[in-house]
Amino acid sequence: MTTRRYLAHLAAGLGLRLLLAAFWTGSYDTFNALRHAGVLQQKGLWALYADSGLGYHFHPVVAMMYAVVLYLFSGLGGLPLHLAVKIPAIAGDLLSATALRAARPGDSRPFLLYWWNPAVLVLTGYHGGNFDALHTALVLSAALLLARPGHERHAGFAWGAAIVLKKVPLLWAPALFASARSRAARAGLLLWGALPAAVAFLLTLVFAPEKLKVLRAFAYTAGGYEKTWGLAALLSQVAPSSPAARAAFAAAPLVIVAVSLLLVPRFRQLPPWKAVLLQVLVFYLLSPGFGLQYLCWALPFLALAGPRVALPFSSAATLHLSLAYLQGSSKSFVHGLRFPGNPWNDFHTTLLSRIAPAATAPAWDQLLLATALVLWLVILWTALEVFRADSPADPGPVAG
Repeated sequence: MTTRRYLAHLAAGLGLRLLLAAFWTGSYDTFNALRHAGVLQQKGLWALYADSGLGYHFHPVVAMMYAVVLYLFSGLGGLPLHLAVKIPAIAGDLLSATALRAARPGDSRPFLLYWWNPAVLVLTGYHGGNFDALHTALVLSAALLLARPGHERHAGFAWGAAIVLKKVPLLWAPALFASARSRAARAGLLLWGALPAAVAFLLTLVFAPEKLKVLRAFAYTAGGYEKTWGLAALLSQVAPSSPAARAAFAAAPLVIVAVSLLLVPRFRQLPPWKAVLLQVLVFYLLSPGFGLQYLCWALPFLALAGPRVALPFSSAATLHLSLAYLQGSSKSFVHGLRFPGNPWNDFHTTLLSRIAPAATAPAWDQLLLATALVLWLVILWTALEVFRADSPADPGPVAG
C-alpha cells in the first residue's frame, strides 16, 4: 500500500470514528467519566476515592488525564463532552493502526483488518469513557518492540505506560517475559516498565491523604460481572443457585493465573505479540464476566494473525456488541438518561422509542446469552489456532 492510500484510509476511518462517536451518547462509562471529572473539579482528586466509590477503578493518573481531555477538548476545542470523552479510544485506534503499519510495511492486511474492523468501530464509536483501546495499543507496541534488538527500553516504557493507564497489562507479564528473546529484553520490561509504574503508584500513595482508599481503588476487580460470560454464565442458567457456578466465579482469578503460568513453555516458542494474544484469549475463556470494551484487547493482535483467525472473532464480537449496545442505549432511554449537547437526542428518542420495548424484554437477554455463547466458542477455536500456529510462519521483527 502506498503512503497516499494509507493516509486516505487513515483519514476516512478517522472521519467515520468521529461521526459515530458524535452520534452516540455512549455507554454508562461515558456518564461515569463525566461524573468523575465533575467530582475532580468541585472536590479535588482525592474525593474520587471516597467511600461512595466514585473512582473505584481509576488510577489517579487516569483521573487527571480525563480532566485534561474533557476540559481542553470540550472547552477550548469546542467539542461536545460525549465526543471528547471518546478521544482516548480514538487515540488508541490510531496508535494501533500505526504500529500495525510499521510491523508489516509490505503487507497492508493487518492495518486494514484492524482499521476497518466493525467490532473496533462499534467499540470506539459507542462505548467511550475508558482507556482500554489506548492501553492495548501500548501493549501491542511493547510486544512488537521486544522483537527489535536495541529497543528493549522502548518496549518496557510502552508496557509501563499501559500499566499506569490500567492495571490489566500486568496480567500479560508471563507472555511478555517468556517470549522475550534476550536478557536485555526482560531487563527492559522490568527496569523501564514495571518498576517505573510501581514507583509512580508509590509516589501517588505518598501524596494521598487517605492511602487505604487509594490502595482499595487500585486493587478493585470487576466482581460485578459475575456469571455473565462463558462457563459461569452457562452454569448459572442450568442451575441458578448452583455452588458450582459460585465456585467457578470465585476461583476464576487463580485459574487464569495458573493456566497462564502453565502456558509459559508455549509462550517461549512464540513471538511476543502472539504470546500476548494467546494469554488474552485464555483470559476471555476463563473469566466469568467482563466489560464489553475488554474485547478490544485482542483485536489489533488478531489483525497480525491474519483474516482466517481474525474474521470469525470479529464477526461474533460485532454481533454480540451490537445487540448489547442496542439494549444498553434502550435502557438509558427508558430511564431518562440524556446527554446535554448531543444534537442527535431527538433522533435517538424516535429510534429508541421503537426499539426499546424489544431490546429491554427478557427475550433480548436470552438472545445476548446465545450470542455470548457463540462468541465464547469462537474464542475457544481462536485460542486453539493461535496455540497450534507454527513459529516459523510468524513474521520477523518490526521494520525500522
